[in-house]
Amino acid sequence: MHRFRSYELLLGALLMLAAVVVAMSLNAVVPPDATNWSWGLFKDASGFFALCAVLVAGAQAAFFVRQLHYMRESLDHTALAATASAKAAEAAALSARAGIAIQLPIVRIVPDNLGWGDVVEAGKHRAYCSVMAITFSNLGPTRAFPVEVRYGIKIGTPLPAEPVYTFTEAFIPNLIFEPDRKITPRKRLNGDVDIDSSQWPLICQGQIDVWFYCALAYDDFMQTRHETAFCWRWQNVGMGMAWREFEVPTYTRKT
Repeated sequence: MHRFRSYELLLGALLMLAAVVVAMSLNAVVPPDATNWSWGLFKDASGFFALCAVLVAGAQAAFFVRQLHYMRESLDHTALAATASAKAAEAAALSARAGIAIQLPIVRIVPDNLGWGDVVEAGKHRAYCSVMAITFSNLGPTRAFPVEVRYGIKIGTPLPAEPVYTFTEAFIPNLIFEPDRKITPRKRLNGDVDIDSSQWPLICQGQIDVWFYCALAYDDFMQTRHETAFCWRWQNVGMGMAWREFEVPTYTRKT
C-alpha cells in the first residue's frame, strides 16, 4: 500500500508539470527553424509537453504492470491462505471425530456353545442347531443403548459374500450396557436352523463347518446409531469344539 501511494505522488507531480507546460504553450513563439527538432523539443512548449506526455504515459504503463504483479502475488497468497485454512479445518474435524471415537462404547459378544435338539412338529421329526444365548460386555468408557440384534447360522461352507441375517430380535426398553466389563447381560435367542440327524455327529467332530454371525445395533451417549458385527466358526480349538472368532470383512463391520 505504501508503494502505491509513492507512485501516485510521482504521477501527480508529472501531471502538474504537464499542466504548467500547457500554460506555457499559450505563449509559445514560432520557431525560427521548423526543421530543427531539438529546438522544437526543448524550446517549444508544445514539443516539451509532448515529451512529458510520453514520459507520463510510460510511467503509468510501468506502474500499471507493477500493480498487476502485486495483485497476482496477493491472489497467490490468498489462495495459499485459503488452502491452509481448509487443511486446518479438516484437521480440526478429524481431531474432533477422533476425540468422540475415543469416548464410544466397545461392545463385545460371546455366544453360548452350539447346541442341538430334535422335536416332533405336526407329526414330523425335526432336528436343529441353535445358539441359546449371547453375552454382552462393554469395554468402552461410555454407555451403550442396545436396539436390536440380527443373527444367522450357516451349516457348511462357504459363507455367502454378504451376511444373510435370518433372525432379528429387539431388546427390552431402557436396557443399558454399562461401561463395566464385570457387567455381562445376556440375551436369549429364539432362532435355530434345520439339520439332518446324521449331521450332528459330524459337526461334533469338526467335519462339517458351522458358522454363527450377528450384528448389534445400538445408540451411543449422543444418540447416534452404530452397528458392530461378529462372526464365529465352530471348530476344534485343541481342547474340544468351541467357537473361534473369524475376521471376515463383510461379517465384522463396525460403524
